Formats: sequence, structure tokens, C-alpha cells
Amino acid sequence: GASVEDDALELRVFAQEAFLRKSLPVPAAVREMLYAHRWDKLLVDCRRSIDLVAMKGKVQSNTAMVAVGNMQGLLGLGLADADTAQEAVAAAHLDAYSRLTVVPMYRGHTIFHHIDHNYHFLKMQLSPLPAGRGIHANDLLTELCRLAGIRDIAIKTHARRRSRLFLAAAFMEALQKQTVPHDGVEGSGVYVREVFQKPQPVLPLDSPLRYTGL
Repeated sequence: GASVEDDALELRVFAQEAFLRKSLPVPAAVREMLYAHRWDKLLVDCRRSIDLVAMKGKVQSNTAMVAVGNMQGLLGLGLADADTAQEAVAAAHLDAYSRLTVVPMYRGHTIFHHIDHNYHFLKMQLSPLPAGRGIHANDLLTELCRLAGIRDIAIKTHARRRSRLFLAAAFMEALQKQTVPHDGVEGSGVYVREVFQKPQPVLPLDSPLRYTGL
């Protein structure tokens, strides 16, 4: 069968073509692929704004952000504007598939290392957790982690004002700051291997074995 990467590439081609044609709603070919591979989506936010335009007066526009993921390491974040909220959400849905990104994960459940990330007025700290600890974050970031397939992580955010659009964008950028052990070693002849050692027991100070080296 096709790999996850092949499915994602085919899905991106479908999404980009549909987005360029402004096909609404989501094309049947894309929907069938989503249902077959258990992709899920999340409406991050949808906002309405009214602008004053010369000769037209007040013009209403809607901005939507949608996140999609396969819960196996692929995550996409789409943003679109339209005259109606329904069209903005549908267009953002297609845009998310054209922006799919691979999320590096340590042992398939958490991130590789601690991350400090600044995004405009927002500061974010991501920390890996052992398996089984769960997701410690706010509701939006928890759902984004589940879309990506991250099951154990702690996320702290510091911001003067809360914006779901900025929060999701900051999270996506932070995930891409990871440095995996294999980065930079391809073709160098260096091999990376993870080694686990059992902790040595701590002997009492008055133990004769402490000074014999046994």
C-alpha cells in the first residue's frame, strides 16, 4: 500500500488544484481520501470584519483559519478570506491541505527537546513529557497536538492578549524549530544510536565496596 508520505503528497496536489480553481465545497476526490485515511479538521477561528471602501461604503469580509491532521505526524494550517463565513471556512480547509507539514516526534508520542519560541507578542514554551503523561496545554493547543499525533507534551504561553490565530501560528512555527538527532549527519559516516543505561546503585559512605571498585 501507499505510505503516509505518498498519501499526503497526493492530497496536497488535489488541494492545491482545487484551491486555485476556488472549488467550493471540498471536492469529492479530497473528501474520499480524507475519509479513507482518517484525516480530521479543527476550526481554529472565524472572524468577521467590516471595512469602509470608497464608492462602496461598508464591505463585510470573513477570515477563517482551519487546521487539519492525520494524527500520525502530519499537520496543516490554512487561512482564507471570503465574503461569507461558510466560504471562508471551506477555502481555509483546502488551504490547510496545501500547507501540510511533517511534525518530528520522538518515539511517536512527544517532541524531541524543549523549545522556546517568540511569535510577535506571544511567547511559547514546549517541553517533552514521558509516555503516558498526557497533554498539558489549553484547549486549542490540546486539539492541535491531537491532530498532529502528539500525545505527551507540556505547553505554556505568555501573551498580553489572546488570539487563537496567533496561538495556532506560533505553535506551528515552534514545532518546526525542533532539531532531530539525524539532522546534519547524512553522508558524514556518523551514525546516531540511542543507548539506555541502568542507573548504578548509590552505595553508603561506610560500605567497603565503595572504595574497592567492585
